[in-house]
Amino acid sequence: MKKMRLHIIILLSVFIITFIIGTFIDYDLDAALFSNKNTFGLVTSILGMLPGYMMFGIFGGMFVGIVLHRKPSILFSIILFGGCIVFVLFGTYYWGKEFFGKNGFDVEDKMWIGYIVAFITMAGFAYLGFRLEKNTDNPKLFLLIVILCAAIFMSLIAGTTLIKHIFHRPRFRMLQGYIDLAIKPEYVKFYKWYEPCKDYKEWMELYNVSKEDFKSFPSGHCATAAVFILVINFLPLLNKKYKKLQLPLFYAGFAWLLLVCFVRMLVGAHFLSDVSMGSIITLVMLLIANEVIIRLPQFKYINEEE
Repeated sequence: MKKMRLHIIILLSVFIITFIIGTFIDYDLDAALFSNKNTFGLVTSILGMLPGYMMFGIFGGMFVGIVLHRKPSILFSIILFGGCIVFVLFGTYYWGKEFFGKNGFDVEDKMWIGYIVAFITMAGFAYLGFRLEKNTDNPKLFLLIVILCAAIFMSLIAGTTLIKHIFHRPRFRMLQGYIDLAIKPEYVKFYKWYEPCKDYKEWMELYNVSKEDFKSFPSGHCATAAVFILVINFLPLLNKKYKKLQLPLFYAGFAWLLLVCFVRMLVGAHFLSDVSMGSIITLVMLLIANEVIIRLPQFKYINEEE
């Protein structure tokens, strides 16, 4: 884990650099890439959210595993079973609506298909979490990791949502739509990431614009996609046999994150500074979590060559 600190910092540095670059070229880059309703971009965007939402299914399965394998008190068992149900349903609802919601194919009468696919997927991840809990080398450390990951992901959702509601940055796809329709130029304004859009309610009232179109900064999709890197970083803590896979999968997660960043710009949902900041938020949390874990007494069981 200590050696992973450098790799996390490398990725963090990459996104800090792209964030700075994006401050100057955001609009021009999206204008060059934009492909409205691009099927590849939309599908990849939907799948890009999966690494984050899979955590809810995995956590739910882990809770059941703790009950069946560790046999805690009746009250704690009821709480864990309840937590499993809540987490699986939460993941089902929020990932399911990505398929045909505003960030997906935008066909509301088919939302039920997304929910079915999402529920089956969450159930599969719940089983994976159940198996991971059963095969862990260190149950106490395992429980701490679960709690820490849950806290990180909930903080991630809360943090990105809060920032979105502070800035209300218009998405490029909406701006381009106005330009194509030759709507009043005073309402076709590009905002840099540090410029809050204070008149967003006027846009909504005049042109029936969705509030979802004012959530460009930062990218929740990229913040969620980066969760895959977080999960991979913690694998050796669950079982030592995963240690050799840690670094290759860590950079595979980075490649996946780059792809999600690209397609979010491709479909006009975000600018370069948006996707960079979303990634930065998750990587900063990962770096903090990494430093916390290596200082835990339970961490000493892992014999790493530093």
